[in-house]
Amino acid sequence: MDADVLLVYDKRIIETQSWEPNNQLIIFDELHKMSQWKNYIKGVYDKKLDHQKILVIGSARLDTFKKMGDALTGRFFKHQLMPYSIKEWSLINSNVSIA
Repeated sequence: MDADVLLVYDKRIIETQSWEPNNQLIIFDELHKMSQWKNYIKGVYDKKLDHQKILVIGSARLDTFKKMGDALTGRFFKHQLMPYSIKEWSLINSNVSIA
């Protein structure tokens, strides 16, 4: 399959919310590029199964995601993950060598 087919398939899954019901983690990357994304994610959250967790990640400015709190008050927390170096990665992953 080429990347375009996978992209269309992924977009269809997102639009129809047709991911596998046994998935425990649903990850949305760059969702802020979607029109009405805050309302969309609120709808997903309200319909999700009890065992499912939602992770929204992206490269947008942090204040873009802060505004999401209005729609999900009491149902989310934000965490800013700073970039880390190869040296830092090697400290937590013994399979990486930085010769």
